[in-house]
Amino acid sequence: PMRPELTSYLLVAGAGFIVTVATVPLFLLLSNRLGLLVAPDSRRQHERPTSALGGGAMFLGFVAAFVVAWQSGRFDAVFDKSTEPWGVLACATVAYLVGALDDVIELSPPAKLAGTIVAAGLLAAGGVSIFWFRVPFLDLFPLGYDLAFVATVIWVLGMTSAVNFIDGLDG
Repeated sequence: PMRPELTSYLLVAGAGFIVTVATVPLFLLLSNRLGLLVAPDSRRQHERPTSALGGGAMFLGFVAAFVVAWQSGRFDAVFDKSTEPWGVLACATVAYLVGALDDVIELSPPAKLAGTIVAAGLLAAGGVSIFWFRVPFLDLFPLGYDLAFVATVIWVLGMTSAVNFIDGLDG
């Protein structure tokens, strides 16, 4: 199958950018009206209260880019016979909801862990999995489906935890 041309990628990226930029003020306004602000403290670097809903604009931008790619017909090779894009969308949706809930009501660590495992499981079930494991200076080792699923979930948990360690930083 032919690969989409550069303009197709620019269209998708542009849609995500425009929706994100357009909805940031809406989420900031909503956050201020609902009082969903994160106050500065010893763990956070910002000096004034910050919106707890800012991630919503980025999520909507991602969804807009996804929909434009799906509906444009320029990425049919990706969407027609693959569950992978839907696995990515499902994972992103659950991860966003878990993060937004945590920002608003502070979920317990086990609840965040469970939500992240669900998100990672949806990603792996959608077909986005680590099927090969490279050991530096040695070789490439194939993983069976069961191990690929587990490796993918562990990888997503590790990456999510790494981001959460720097969660107190602005931006």
